[in-house]
Amino acid sequence: MRGCLSAGLVDGQALALVDPAKAGMAAGFLNTLRLGSEAVAVAVYGSALATVLGRRVGDGIDGYPGAADAARVADQAAGGDLAGAAGLSGAADRTGFAEFLTRAYDSAFHSVLWGLAAVGLVLAALIAVLLRAGRRPAG
Repeated sequence: MRGCLSAGLVDGQALALVDPAKAGMAAGFLNTLRLGSEAVAVAVYGSALATVLGRRVGDGIDGYPGAADAARVADQAAGGDLAGAAGLSGAADRTGFAEFLTRAYDSAFHSVLWGLAAVGLVLAALIAVLLRAGRRPAG
């Protein structure tokens, strides 16, 4: 809820700089940018999660006799259907393979979260540097 409140304050500050006759157009543009960037962020997150999960499944699928087609299994698991992915794999020990998929998904999720935390940290440092540079008097 806090993010929504701060977004409204930022929009208000930005729209105060626009000619009142064009405020509607500017508000639409701001919303387009916000929603578009959210869509891109979700797509990047999903892609990263599916990629890391695919690697984890591909690296470990050989340890389960009868299991094959790591790419299809990883795609099914990335969609959240771990039981279906275990059945799709053809592994002799489906329960053990389902546990492997759970661990792989958990590991992939944690890796992506650590990556996002690193990106957030870099962006926070960049913003701090830019804010500090903006306060320097022109000379």
